Amino acid sequence: MKEKVVEILKKAFEKSEIDGAVVMSKREDGYNYVLYSNFEDIGEISPFHPVMKLNGAKVISLVTKDNDLGKKFLFILKPCEVRAAIELKKLNQIDFNNTILVSFTCPGVFEFKEGNNFEDIDKLLDDFKNGNLSENLRETCKSCEYFKGEGSDILIDIFNEEVISLTAKGEEFLKNIDLNFSTEIKDNENLNKIKDLRAKNASDLYKSFKKDFKDENKLIEFFDKCIKCNNCREACPICYCRQCYFESETFKYYPDSIKRKFQIKSALRLPTDKTLFHLGRVSHMATSCVACGMCEDVCPMDIKVSQFFKYMGKNIQETFNYVPGINREEPLPLLTFKEDEFREVED
Repeated sequence: MKEKVVEILKKAFEKSEIDGAVVMSKREDGYNYVLYSNFEDIGEISPFHPVMKLNGAKVISLVTKDNDLGKKFLFILKPCEVRAAIELKKLNQIDFNNTILVSFTCPGVFEFKEGNNFEDIDKLLDDFKNGNLSENLRETCKSCEYFKGEGSDILIDIFNEEVISLTAKGEEFLKNIDLNFSTEIKDNENLNKIKDLRAKNASDLYKSFKKDFKDENKLIEFFDKCIKCNNCREACPICYCRQCYFESETFKYYPDSIKRKFQIKSALRLPTDKTLFHLGRVSHMATSCVACGMCEDVCPMDIKVSQFFKYMGKNIQETFNYVPGINREEPLPLLTFKEDEFREVED
């Protein structure tokens, strides 16, 4: 299917349907997203490579936000990156007017160091097409149930080896570049097998976290190793604030504030407010969390951050009957007032 990606890029540039394209490519330092301005400069691309150095939604925001040049861009991203981009669009951090989002049935991602050095992509895809999950996948990928290009304009179906338009914009684009395509995803036994395996893994993950987090002490223990490096916040595609609330004056400690703390308690854990930091992040962005796994990838203390957010996000999203990054037109739950919502908590 890599050849099909090359064909899409070649025809899109030749017919001036795009001014630039972002695709995962092999470089001197491993695999990175690269923005190309013409087809002739495209190097060795590897669009399905199992590595994620950053969530591609951040790339879309960087390229398209405040884009007043009228340039048209094509992005080839993993499904969770597309979904994160849709959430950022709802937060006014991305402009979709001049974009084409291409995704694929995703085999998943390895931990960074392993994925960056991985070379046998053909075997990974063959195993995936045969209904097998790689043991090397990150836990969030093993339990990902939205791996079929949800939210994108165009899907590259690895199982049925087809290009599929998922939106009117995608259909128009494919017609303009004279590429054969389908308009629906065909049923596939191995695709359903992967879906069932991941659903079971997700269920097991939720049960495990529900069992472990029965009281607040378990939560404190879970984040006990946190050193407040803020890597998880920096890697998260949904955390876009220029100044984080946890870096405001409210959370700065001075001698007087330390003294006041000691008047209340005899011991002060350092660094301070570790658990509060993570709970604050949950309250700010859990409705939009797509469980991309980036936060856990960059944690130097190997805390299961992404799995925690996946569990918390699942509970909060179900409360609002909301799945992030699927429906581009559905408003964010916290920006929407419904008069008949949460009647059960009223007096």
